[in-house]
Amino acid sequence: MANLGSWQHYNRDASISITLLGVFFVGLRFLSRHLGKVPLGLEDGLIVAAVLNLFVIFALDIEMVKYGLGLHQSTISMDSLITINKLLLPAEIFYCTSIILTKTSILAMYHRIFHIHRPTRIAVYILGVITIIRAISLIFASIFQCTPVARAWDKFQYPGRCINLKDTFIANDVVNAITDVVILGLLIGRVWKCRQGGGYTRPIERMVCNRSLFGDYLCVSPYSTSTGKSSVPASVQQKAVLSGSGEFKLS
Repeated sequence: MANLGSWQHYNRDASISITLLGVFFVGLRFLSRHLGKVPLGLEDGLIVAAVLNLFVIFALDIEMVKYGLGLHQSTISMDSLITINKLLLPAEIFYCTSIILTKTSILAMYHRIFHIHRPTRIAVYILGVITIIRAISLIFASIFQCTPVARAWDKFQYPGRCINLKDTFIANDVVNAITDVVILGLLIGRVWKCRQGGGYTRPIERMVCNRSLFGDYLCVSPYSTSTGKSSVPASVQQKAVLSGSGEFKLS
């Protein structure tokens, strides 16, 4: 569809903006490491995988816009609606995968910096396990949201039943926000203790203590739109880690 009306401009422009911002800031991250001659770590590999994952989500979203994502369901042909729903399924899966890659990258960075501090190390492990289990459960919920699976994209041809995936993703967004706060709070706690005289002697720890408390990372909040199905909770949900100055110099 050539006419990008209704919510289509929003979907397309937001997808392009988030993808470009993600690439830009991750690029700055690697430029900083190169200029500072800082060796790469596990967190860098994970964030690269997250960016590649973001490209896939972007491509799927743009393709869905082409078939009518963002238009009212009554204006979309049945064939286009089925195609959108088929593309939505992998989009949901890649969205869940992006959660794992983004948050484990941040946690891997924390582990690299504060691994000698046992409570922080244990907290990182626990948050990592929670993140992975939650994302994997969402992937399975997305794949098997309907019985049979094909009912997810064509409810007329395939009789059966489906779970309320909209509520599932709303609950996920709530938990996602809570874990974001906990992850950020984990860093703030370490920096606060450090500034109160925590006795850090490693250069990397002293450097972190001298950075802004809120310069670590910025996550673009997921958003959703409606078309085709009663809801498209993850069709255009994209999450990119925009690594701030607090992360650029870490080793």
